[in-house]
Amino acid sequence: MYRRENQLDWLISWFAFAVAVGAYLEAAVRNKKLEKRVRFLEKYYEEENE
Repeated sequence: MYRRENQLDWLISWFAFAVAVGAYLEAAVRNKKLEKRVRFLEKYYEEENE
């Protein structure tokens, strides 16, 4: 009985770790996309103002 509970705790902790890593990677990708969009808009407005 104890061993099964221990396995379950291990599984839950790994699942939580995987969810955290996934969320971090998603945020990093979203941040990169935003940086690209901001750079594009900066270039666009610089060209418009010339």
